[in-house]
Amino acid sequence: MKRVSFLAMVLILGMAFFIPAFGADMETTAGDLNTSMRAGFDSLALMIKDQAGPFIGIGVALQFDEESNQFEIMEVLTNTPAEIAGMQKGDKITTINGKTFLSQEELAKEIRASAVPGRKLKIELIRDNSNMIIESKARVLREDKTYEAQALLERVEKEGTKILQEADLAMDLAIASSSNNEDGKKLISDANEKINNFWEWYLGIRKKVDDLFTFSFP
Repeated sequence: MKRVSFLAMVLILGMAFFIPAFGADMETTAGDLNTSMRAGFDSLALMIKDQAGPFIGIGVALQFDEESNQFEIMEVLTNTPAEIAGMQKGDKITTINGKTFLSQEELAKEIRASAVPGRKLKIELIRDNSNMIIESKARVLREDKTYEAQALLERVEKEGTKILQEADLAMDLAIASSSNNEDGKKLISDANEKINNFWEWYLGIRKKVDDLFTFSFP
């Protein structure tokens, strides 16, 4: 049985946050760190909200090329409409139902709209420099997770707000001290510990999000 992360399906392949060390130019780095942590916090909430409902698709992980406006297939999942239709890793989707798309969201919307009995997707793609057309059907690949997502979202908002406030306070205390003595160094150390606590929490929640929105194929 193969377990596939929904995050991979929508190609959230990882988010990079700027995480400077707190200590030298404290006021500047505090602002940068606050921005990074809040971006991490917001990204968690957004991922949970966006993925709560049932996931409808054909079973491919895609990467969008902005220069060519093509979607390269990075993985074809087993026992899915894409595999049954004969899609392969490395294929490049150019149109679906005669339409071109400028974002993953637009393409996903077209796929979801086709998930009705009797309707097929007409997918034009490039394989080995040759154009070809494949027909496939979209279906539900993962059931609704709204209830579980809401519980996780409430946890994120409660815990994340608290940890962010603790980190902000620790940095404010270190900045207010602006001392190079042992007390000042201790405040800087405490601030860095609170910052590390946030990112450890963030990675833990990311794993829970990944686990929640994972589905299995026999």
